[in-house]
Amino acid sequence: MKDFVEFEVFFSKSRRPFQMLFYSRYLGAQLMKQRFPITIGGSASLRPPSWTVYIGQSVKKILETEFKNVEFIDRIVKENNSIYFDEKKVTVVSVQTETSRHNCPSRPDMVTRSLAPVVEKLKGNMDMNLCVKNKADVLPTVLAAYRACPFVSYKTAENIGEKGINIRVSIESGETISDEELEYMSILGESIRTAQGLVDMPPNDLNPDTFTEIVSELISELPNVNMEIIEDCEPRGMMGLHAVGKSSPHKPRMIVLTLNGSAPGEGVAIVGKTLCYDSGGYSLKGSQHQLGMKRDMGGGAASLGAFIALAKSNTTLTPQVPIHCILCVAENMIGPAAYRNDDIIKLYSGKTVEINNTDAEGRLVLADGLAYAHKDLNARTIIDIATLTGAASVASGKNHSSIFSPSSELATKAIASGKATGDLVHDLVFCPELHRANIKSAIADMKNAGTKPGDAPSSLAATFLYDHLVGAGFKSDKWLHVDMASVVDSGERGTGYGVALLANLVKSL
Repeated sequence: MKDFVEFEVFFSKSRRPFQMLFYSRYLGAQLMKQRFPITIGGSASLRPPSWTVYIGQSVKKILETEFKNVEFIDRIVKENNSIYFDEKKVTVVSVQTETSRHNCPSRPDMVTRSLAPVVEKLKGNMDMNLCVKNKADVLPTVLAAYRACPFVSYKTAENIGEKGINIRVSIESGETISDEELEYMSILGESIRTAQGLVDMPPNDLNPDTFTEIVSELISELPNVNMEIIEDCEPRGMMGLHAVGKSSPHKPRMIVLTLNGSAPGEGVAIVGKTLCYDSGGYSLKGSQHQLGMKRDMGGGAASLGAFIALAKSNTTLTPQVPIHCILCVAENMIGPAAYRNDDIIKLYSGKTVEINNTDAEGRLVLADGLAYAHKDLNARTIIDIATLTGAASVASGKNHSSIFSPSSELATKAIASGKATGDLVHDLVFCPELHRANIKSAIADMKNAGTKPGDAPSSLAATFLYDHLVGAGFKSDKWLHVDMASVVDSGERGTGYGVALLANLVKSL
């Protein structure tokens, strides 16, 4: 066995997490205490840790280098539980090595699932030891640890301001990590927790107005980033966004962020569905199906988190062309101004749509965002991400998002990015020529939802988006649609899904 290599990452003290601003402005001083720091190799607090965790596929081998008692090591690895050693609580979790071709080899799913309840119980500080086999395992394992540490809490009896987690990573192969790579990991980890925080916020605190303020604050200190807010959706012809959001007291809008590249050329655009709440409109969801609809902005949170990560790690980007983030922000509510079934609207693509389901609203706002990415920003590669269809969870389960693309190259890169980061994806059927008939309208260019049950609803939604992109004049095949409806949450918590997937994918283009 080669000697383990350990490395450290330190957070820049100048970075100010969005929750400090948001809590102080909207929620009062009490929730300021809810944040807790995570450092990799650094020191989250001067107080000594009261809990140590060893987790990973190489956990037994790293324990052998730190503890000489073979019987002790064999027992705790076999039991995967907590014991007290030298008056300190020690938890050991040995991660399985069984991995199919659709999974990430380091099994970050097990890391997050095992660490989440441990972090939830944490009262003081913790040393977290991530034990991996190879260099390729470092990124997904570190990000899995971040995903296990959401920070938003409204519990008045808690004071988790005393929490702090120090992370150490040991690589069995002896491979090393560059400072640039370490910095990128810390940036991605921060962005994942930011996306989790946004998804976990309740809709009475996070609406199109407050979301816009948070975005503005988050990008205010980023160099070479411009922000445009488009609120005049109706006169601009963005009727999908206008129709969906016009019944809310908080105006719908399109937020456009641009990271200016150092080289001229057509850019890359990430488009995120950002429905701060979705009641279903007049196709009203039942009470149980409305629960969790605060997470319908998960695509926007992922897009924003990825964009911030790319902006902060700009020097490491492969494409030095402009990178755009388009956030289609609205609330789908009921009221006198709400759009109705049987309405016909003309979207920004120029195509007309007959509404036959007001709960199929995400594709309307996304279609406007996609058309804008091509017509106004001249993006050469366009990626959209959305909590779009419940059918995606049936097709791909709760661990993979569903992806659709006319480009096998782009789909292959997305799959590779998912395995590299732990944000898993699965390529589903994309045949517009076969599915288009199911959204045919006798009076408009198309309907917004399928008329025949069981005809691949997620693929049908992708076809709708694609037809509006083509209708706007897009002639390339460099488009990817990510349906993350099934992976936006794990139980009652946001996962931060999509941040690492998108950032890594854009870096690979």
